[in-house]
Amino acid sequence: MTECYEDILMIISKWKDFREAQKDGDLKSFANWILSENKFVAKQSEQEDFIVAQVEKMEEKDLIPDLANRGVIGHLLARMNLFVKNYAKQPFQEIGLSSLEEFRLLQMIDRVKNINKSQLSNESLMEFSTVVDILKRFIKKGFIKQVTDPNDQRASLLQMTSKGKSMLLKTYKTLAAIKPNVAGDLTFKEQETLINLLLKLNNFHTDYFEEHFIKRNRKS
Repeated sequence: MTECYEDILMIISKWKDFREAQKDGDLKSFANWILSENKFVAKQSEQEDFIVAQVEKMEEKDLIPDLANRGVIGHLLARMNLFVKNYAKQPFQEIGLSSLEEFRLLQMIDRVKNINKSQLSNESLMEFSTVVDILKRFIKKGFIKQVTDPNDQRASLLQMTSKGKSMLLKTYKTLAAIKPNVAGDLTFKEQETLINLLLKLNNFHTDYFEEHFIKRNRKS
């Protein structure tokens, strides 16, 4: 009977950890999460080991227990971004786009109807001057057009053209065909777990960026 109670307490403890990681997780995803704990753990490279070793030398590690994890996460996210950029570079150039940034801006103009340049800069997390330069190329190629803002005659709004929509569709097909698959050798369940974690991280940084960067720039 004692062992039974210990098992129950262990499950309760695991459930608490699970709900901290996945706020909206259900029993089915909890079961998958438990099973995944005993699966293969990827080996760190020399770069990640180096980051951990450097953190061990810092006084701040005693005040910030997860400092090494933060460093490794930042490094891996930046590295994944570079992988995707490199994989997409040539296929994008073949269809007439220079970069993933151009695709992201075109996609946002299509998704957020009648967006202005400042909003596009904030939404894309890109410098305003960089956004303006890309928009000039889009207009020259006929992908987008500018229309006068009915609420402010001095301002303009951005709209997709049929040519821009055609390019966007072509880009989606190009992305689907890019090799290797950005999800690598992750299983479907592992992909879902990663998406949930990235969404949680994205939501945190979206709120933080809005509060501490966008609002601050508006005031200045």
